[in-house]
Amino acid sequence: MQALLSRHFHVSCPQGMHVWGRSCRGGQDSGFNRFPPACTIGDNPHGKQTMSLLPQPRAGIRIEVKGRPIPFSLWPSRSGRLHCALQSLLFARDPWLVIARSIKQQCPKNRQAEALACLEQSKDFYLAAAGAGIVAARPLTLYYSFMNLAKAYCLTRGTRNSFDQARHGISEKRSPGARELVGAYLQARPSIPTDPPNIFDEFMRVLGGSGLSALTDFQLPTLLPQIVPGHRVWALASKKSERFIGVNDVQFWRDQAATMMWLRIYFVADDLSRLYVTQQRLLDEAALAGLFRGVSSTEKWQGRPLLCFEQITPHPYTSGYPADEFHHLISAVRDKLWVTVATVQPYRRYYVYLAPVAERPSVLSQILSIYAIIFLSRFDYPLPPPPLRRDFCRSIWPLGSGVCWRTTFTILILVSI
Repeated sequence: MQALLSRHFHVSCPQGMHVWGRSCRGGQDSGFNRFPPACTIGDNPHGKQTMSLLPQPRAGIRIEVKGRPIPFSLWPSRSGRLHCALQSLLFARDPWLVIARSIKQQCPKNRQAEALACLEQSKDFYLAAAGAGIVAARPLTLYYSFMNLAKAYCLTRGTRNSFDQARHGISEKRSPGARELVGAYLQARPSIPTDPPNIFDEFMRVLGGSGLSALTDFQLPTLLPQIVPGHRVWALASKKSERFIGVNDVQFWRDQAATMMWLRIYFVADDLSRLYVTQQRLLDEAALAGLFRGVSSTEKWQGRPLLCFEQITPHPYTSGYPADEFHHLISAVRDKLWVTVATVQPYRRYYVYLAPVAERPSVLSQILSIYAIIFLSRFDYPLPPPPLRRDFCRSIWPLGSGVCWRTTFTILILVSI
């Protein structure tokens, strides 16, 4: 069986090489089903396309509660009296009220007053930015809204007792002789325990568990494609392929006898084929290699084949209650998934971001990348900004308004549990 699974078949086409069912010469979609769904396609050292049989998925059943599969969330469970309980779906017309309630319930008492003051400022800055007739000051007020929201979040979830006299922690630089914006980069500074905190570093530390270890540069051309809203505009303008691929589903599975559980991630096959993305490239560039493997799948969504990626190492749930250990499964993918939040179904949509190997060290978490772009889009110069800078800020504002609103909902989810 092992020999069968490792066998490769060379595929050639006299009309041009086919990749995931598309002709590179003709550019027309010739249909994904040219290859069976139990196969993966990649490049071999001889330059020919190869096709290898995928392994079968691990035997198990999908985790259900009262006969219903558990919907995926980055925060699927909450602490209970004896065991973790499943989170309920939260509907909110006003996220600011929900965040305020969470601060009152979860923020340490000695930080609460400052956290609530930061939240109030954040809301006022946002309302000012969204007000009719406000144009020149919009990017700046939008940044200060997000900055104060970050401080409120850090006070609630971090270790700093105060952000009095805090610094931005980031500054905009430009490479010598480079054009405006094209050669722009952000320089981020780590916090020093004896000095006032640097907000960017503190926010990074609370979101991801670790902050900056040294002065770090983030190039603008590597930050722009990391934003989900407007990503296709970036792809068209830069004449590059899209880098976000939508996740069709993420499922919790278990082996009840062995008390082990794992995740399966599903993608619509033609979402990869239209971008000429192989399964191995998706694993490599989405930073999932070593954590997940492609497995055979016969599942379909609305008649379209699905590709399945299964977590390589299952996690035990010795208490007998899978919800007690959900956070361990989620920790493996939390920083690998981007999410958009809407007020209509589907309320959340997840994506993976395919970063070229050279750019992977500059990939920030979703919220930090938005924070960085909004920082760059503001201008607080005493003189009129250069034309390219002005055009960038004005063009990013319509996007920025949506970004801030979606991010507010995302932080709502982060803070309200």
